[in-house]
Amino acid sequence: MLAFLLMLCDEHDGALIEHLYQTYHRSVWSYVKAKIDQMNVPDPEGATEDIVQNVFFKITRSVRRIRTDLGESAVRAYVYAIVTHEISNYAGQEYLWRECVSYETCSTESEDDFIAQLPLREAYAKVVSAIERLDDIYRYTLLLRFVHEMEVKDIAATMGVSVQTVYTRLTRGKKILLEMLRKEGICDV
Repeated sequence: MLAFLLMLCDEHDGALIEHLYQTYHRSVWSYVKAKIDQMNVPDPEGATEDIVQNVFFKITRSVRRIRTDLGESAVRAYVYAIVTHEISNYAGQEYLWRECVSYETCSTESEDDFIAQLPLREAYAKVVSAIERLDDIYRYTLLLRFVHEMEVKDIAATMGVSVQTVYTRLTRGKKILLEMLRKEGICDV
């Protein structure tokens, strides 16, 4: 897989991709595998492989946005934000697939519930989109906390910062996010 990733980028970026792959591949694989095993999917090895490949493809495509100047903890937070996002995407696709397979057994009540929740899902998508436009330091923290529902202590460990730093970033990030949402007319709080 590394050879393929290196074919997708130039020589300068290749050194960073190789470093990231060598540094994180094993831990990313283990983390993804543990999460997939909790989901009870039919082919956990295949699902793990797919997610890990997607993670490193995304890292390769966005390698120039990785802020190595902020230190290894910021790079680790960036990598694991992608990992948790890919796991969430997979979980959502798996849920939708199971819903489609069992569609014939669904009642009209579940269809009504689905329709009733559409505005909520659209608002959620707008908020996540706004979070993704924040500066890296706030984006990663807010994504890990509110999208991936990680505990503050786990975010601190993942990012290599103190719990108090995470709380500070959450407070400042939420303030910036709310202002952004107000300007876009998404929120009137």
